[in-house]
Amino acid sequence: MARFGIVFPPREGKKRPPLLNARTDSLRRGSFKSMLANRHCVIPAQGFYEWRDEDGKKQPYYFARKDGQPIMFAGIWDYSEVKGDTVPSFAILTDEPNALVAPYHDRMPVVLEDAGKWLDPKATLDDAEPLGPNEFEVRPVNRAVNKPTEKNIDAIEAPQSDKANT
Repeated sequence: MARFGIVFPPREGKKRPPLLNARTDSLRRGSFKSMLANRHCVIPAQGFYEWRDEDGKKQPYYFARKDGQPIMFAGIWDYSEVKGDTVPSFAILTDEPNALVAPYHDRMPVVLEDAGKWLDPKATLDDAEPLGPNEFEVRPVNRAVNKPTEKNIDAIEAPQSDKANT
C-alpha cells in the first residue's frame, strides 16, 4: 500500500506539508523531473469533488464517469520518510480544467483516457491524455462531505436541501 501525499525532507528546519496534488506545469523542473521521468502511477477512484462559492457558502459537487466505471488519475510516486519508516507515497497530477469542471474550479485531477499509456516507462506528460468532459456527470452533494465526523454516507451523497442549509 502506498500513502497519499509525498513527504519531502524539512527545509531550513521546517517541516513541509505533504504534496497531495502535483501541478503539471511545475513537473518539468526541480525534484519532480525524476519522478515525472521514472515514477508514474495510476490512482483508481470512484470520482472526485470540487467546491464552488454559492450564496456565500461553499457547495461541493461530485464528478464521476457517466458509465459508472472507476476513474483513473495520473500520478507520480516517490519514497517518503513517515514516522521513521520509508514508505511509497504518491501525488495526483492536476491540470487546467475541462469544459465541464471549469465553472466549478480552476484546476482538476488528470483523469486518464488510457491508464496503460501513462504507465508505459517511456510516457511523457503528453501521453497523459485526459478523459473528455462528455464522459463525466456532475451533481451537488451535501456539505456534510467535508465533515470528518459525518459517518452517514446517505447524508453525504444526498444533495443538501434548503432546510439543511439553515
